[in-house]
Amino acid sequence: MEPLIQTKKCSKCGEVKELESGFHKSNRNKDGYYSSCKVCHQQHYKDNKERYRENHRQWAKKNPERTREFKRQWAKKNIEQRKARALEYRKKNREKINERSRNNYKRDKERYQKYRDEHLEETKEYGLKRSVLLEDTIVRYRIRHRSGLENHQITPELIELKREQLLFYRELKNLKQEVRNGIA
Repeated sequence: MEPLIQTKKCSKCGEVKELESGFHKSNRNKDGYYSSCKVCHQQHYKDNKERYRENHRQWAKKNPERTREFKRQWAKKNIEQRKARALEYRKKNREKINERSRNNYKRDKERYQKYRDEHLEETKEYGLKRSVLLEDTIVRYRIRHRSGLENHQITPELIELKREQLLFYRELKNLKQEVRNGIA
């Protein structure tokens, strides 16, 4: 025996539709479905979209901690999507980003120079420390500028291989220097 197809009449348009395919589920109603069909529900949202957005903005202002937490959770769940979006944006707006960087540099050039002059020893020491330790950012920079790879194409394994190569070259250079000086 075939099961009966349950139907319901939409409270907005008056059409009779199947429950499963025609109505969204709702815990508030006895039958478990909204009183208006999916089509009417969508139309209502489209007609009142700005009002819903404004209500959401007001709620977000009143609940900044919860909003921040929702955003943090979303960002955590959607890391790959965020990376893909950022990459796509950078590809489409490369010139705009470069222009903004140039303008920021021009605007802050004097401030940067003043800081470097005041903290000359610290900045030299910091730069040397980073290059001696071959931090990931230094190695990633070397890979990018020598191979033409984009940042997202550089894997941790590639960084580690490049670091080993750089350490090997550094050791080789030191040995050559010792041979020239007659130490080895």
